[in-house]
Order: sequence, then structure tokens, then C-alpha cells
Amino acid sequence: MHRGGERGSITGSDIINKRYINERNVNEHDIINERDVINERIIISRNGARGEDCTMSRRVTFRRKALPPILTALLALMCVLAACGKKSGGAPEKLEDFNDASVTIGVADGYIFEDAAKRAMPEAQVRVYDTRDSVYRALLIGEIDGVADDEPIIRAILRDSDMFTLLDGYLEASDYSFIFGQNEKGLRLSDEYSEYVARMKGSGQLEKLDEKWFGGGTDNKISADAGDLPNLNGTLRIAYDSSNIPFAYDSAGRPTGYDIDLAIGFCREYGYAAEFHNVNFAEMLEGVHNGTYDVGCGAITITPEREQMYYFGMADYSGGISICTAGASDRGGSADAGYRAELMNHFKRAFFEEGRLKLFLRGIGTTLLIVLLAVLLGTPFGVILYIVSRRAGFIIRGIAKGVQWVLRRIPPIMIIMLVFYRFYRDLGKGAVISAVIGFTLTFGAEVYRLLEINAAAADEGMLERDYRLEYIETPEFFQALKWYEGPDTAEDYFERIIDLIKGTSVVGYVAAYDMTKVFDTIRLDSYEVTAPLIVTIIVYAAIIQCVIVLMRRAIRSRWMAEGH
Repeated sequence: MHRGGERGSITGSDIINKRYINERNVNEHDIINERDVINERIIISRNGARGEDCTMSRRVTFRRKALPPILTALLALMCVLAACGKKSGGAPEKLEDFNDASVTIGVADGYIFEDAAKRAMPEAQVRVYDTRDSVYRALLIGEIDGVADDEPIIRAILRDSDMFTLLDGYLEASDYSFIFGQNEKGLRLSDEYSEYVARMKGSGQLEKLDEKWFGGGTDNKISADAGDLPNLNGTLRIAYDSSNIPFAYDSAGRPTGYDIDLAIGFCREYGYAAEFHNVNFAEMLEGVHNGTYDVGCGAITITPEREQMYYFGMADYSGGISICTAGASDRGGSADAGYRAELMNHFKRAFFEEGRLKLFLRGIGTTLLIVLLAVLLGTPFGVILYIVSRRAGFIIRGIAKGVQWVLRRIPPIMIIMLVFYRFYRDLGKGAVISAVIGFTLTFGAEVYRLLEINAAAADEGMLERDYRLEYIETPEFFQALKWYEGPDTAEDYFERIIDLIKGTSVVGYVAAYDMTKVFDTIRLDSYEVTAPLIVTIIVYAAIIQCVIVLMRRAIRSRWMAEGH
């Protein structure tokens, strides 16, 4: 690079630093008559006596045009309409029609439905899915002809959805109750629970509970808070599977349902505190069997095989295994009107029932809070770490560089899980605190790296007068960095924040109710997938777009105000 200060020539600092140009009374428009961008380097030709070239290693930042949010929303709605517009096939209309080799029955793994379907419909094909949610999605997209499930759970789904039809009759009649470990404590608890259920039946309270959870209305579908239970006789570890709506599921961030009401009432009457654990059905059975949990609940069918492994209480509900098919009632009208009505029903079920819109707004707030605190705390942390790595003693500099090296190579979720499970697991806001700590550390390490890269990218020619500034007063160094690499540093900083926003989608692993965790809760609660997924995507995109626009405007205004 030409660095001379001879008469008739200019340096990189002369071109970039307008103050320096003005100090020399040079007319910028007389100097530069052509700019070509080649391989991310700017080549500046001077039309003068010597005709010397000056090349400076400055990165050129091109603005990336983001997809307009309105276009994203329209594309998303097209996807929803396509999903709503599928046609249902000709599934069997009667229970006996399922006993045919051409018919496929779907069941969730870990339950007794597979054996019941094979016994009742030996000719039918039975397909097993990992979860209850996945088997109902398979029914909606036409992979299977029907789902074998507990009749009360199918009725609960039908209460909030018209996408399914319950066929008359049972594959098998069943009774349901809680399970307890086959030990002395389990025997005592099963006897106490049987006494409790008998009193509930005799007083009519069990019938009222049935009406609350299996009636036609959707109001008051919330269980009592277990936090105020008396701890007179110890704490019961109660396992439940949240896919068993309305027996046991999560709503508004806490366990809710028919069996949850029974469990809380039982604990209150017998002086127990309760500690609820949301696990899948297989883990619940195994945990109660090996003593990890004291009680298991959530539509557990009483069978001879299970009675050999667990103590059951008195049956608290009677029903059976039925078959559910896909097929909403005819609405009449045009196809377009039907699609619009179907679309509105998808969003209504996803967000406007059971208080799920409030839960989604809470998820947005949690995501924004984590991002805001991580940026506000992580930025100074990264700057301080960078300063220490350049100005402190040899050992301290090595520690600072080692810290950022480690933080940049560990996934944020690993730090979050370490903090959560080691320190904050029992705190109400522990998941959010852990997420803020984890993202603050990783974002600070990214700020460190940003400063390091952009300081190194400032050409020596541009810093020929100020090269020593890296080693004297820190404010002067950052002032010089702002002059020479400000736009690129700001652009890189935007990119780090965008990555941070997208990275927060993993905090649901530690039970923080961010947008992604709330989407998953809504999906399980409403059996709606497309509508909440599309809305979550749009909200993420909107947040990122707003951050880009606001920060670019702020930086541009500051930059212009200072005469850059």
C-alpha cells in the first residue's frame, strides 16, 4: 500500500478520515474520480501528476435486503390455506368396518391400545407412533384411517375441535385410577386414595369433577395451585403425562386436569405436599415401579398385567377404548368460504381458547426480556474482557483470552443447562435467569471477537498516525476504531444480536416459557400445528426486522450527527 505523504499523493487516512482531508484543505471531489469494488477491496485512482494508486484493505458492507414481513405473512397464510384445503378420504364410518385388511389403525406407543386394537380388530393393520400428538397428526394428513384411544380423551379433543369424529362403541371397556409402587408406602397411599375416591363418590364431588372436565363448556378449566398444600406428612412425587387431556396436561404453565384435581385434593385432605413431574407415559410407569416417583396419574387403565407391578387405588373414572376418525361436519357454502372458516377455526383453537393467547404473549415477553438483558449485560462484559486482554498483565491477559476462547466454543444451551441444574432449578424464575446468564456470557464473547476482528481489519495506513493508540488510553483507541471501522463494526454487531434472538429458541429445554416453548405447549394442548408455528415464525421475523431497522436508524443518525 502507498503510505507516502509526498506532495501530489494521498494516503488511506486522507480518503477515509474526512477530518484529516479537511485539515489539509483537500477537495475530496477533485481527488477521486473512479471507484471499483474488486474482491472486497476498494481501488482508488488519482487523476494527478504521478497517477499513483492507493489500495486499502477496508471491507465493503453491502446492505442485505430482508424479506418484507408482509410477504412472509402472506406466504405463511398460503401454507395454512393449503393445509386447511386438504380433502379427507373415505374412512370407515362404523366401528365394525375397521376389522378389514385395507384399514390402518394408529396408536400411541407405551399404552395398551395396540393390544386392544389387535384383539378387537384382528384383520386391521395397526401402526404405532411415538406420541399421542403424532398419531393424531397422522390421522389428519391421511396416513391412517383411525386412532384407538381412551374414549374420555377423544371426547375432550372433540370438545375443542371439529376435525375428528368419535365412533359409537368400545374396543374394550376400561376403568382408570392412580398407580403406586409395590412397597409399604405405596400400599398405604393406595388405601388412602381408595378411601378418598369412595368419599368423593358418596358426596357427589366426583360427579361434579366429571362435569367440570368432561362437560360441554370450556370455562374454569384450571386446577388449583399446589404451592399452598400443607406439608404435614411429607412430599409426594407425582408423575403425570401431559398428553392425557383432560386428565393431566399443562395449561398456563402449570399442571391441570381431572387427575390433577384429584391429586391436589387427596394431598390436601391427607396432609401431603406435592411435587409434580411432567414425563412421558413410559417414564412414568418405570419411575413409579423403581421408586423414583410415589404416584402416577393421567388416565391409567387398570389391567391384570399392571396390577402385578403396581398398587391401584379405587377406580376414579370408567370408560373404554374407542376409535376416532378424521372428518369435520359439512358446512355448506362455497369452497373459498369453507377455507376461510377453516382458517379462522385453526387460529381460534390455537390462540383464543383456554387462555392460550395470553400464554403466547407471555412467551414473546420472555424472549424479548432474555434478549434485552443479554445485550445490555453482554456488551459491556465483552468490551471489558477485550480491554483486559490488551492492557492487563501477562497472566490476566491470558485468562481473559482463555475465557472468550472457551465461551465461543460452547453451545449456549450447555451453559444455560449447567447454570439451571446446578444453581437455579428450584427457583420460580430460574429458567429465565439461567438463560440470561448463559446468553450474556456467550454474547459477551462474540462482542470480544467483533472488536478483535474489526480492530485488526483497520488498515495500518489508516492508523499510521494513531497506531500506538491501541496501547495507550482506551477511549482514544475506541474513538479511532469508530472512525475507521465504525460501519462494519455496527453491522457485525447487528448480526450478533440477530443470532442471539434466533438462539433464544433453545431455552425451552430448561422450562423457560419463551415463544418456542409456548408454541410447543399450544401444539400439544390444541392439536394445532400449522397456525401456531406460522405465527411464531412471523413474530421472530418481525422482532428481528424491528431490531435491524431501529438500530440502523440510531447508528446512522449518530454517525451523520458526528460528521462522518
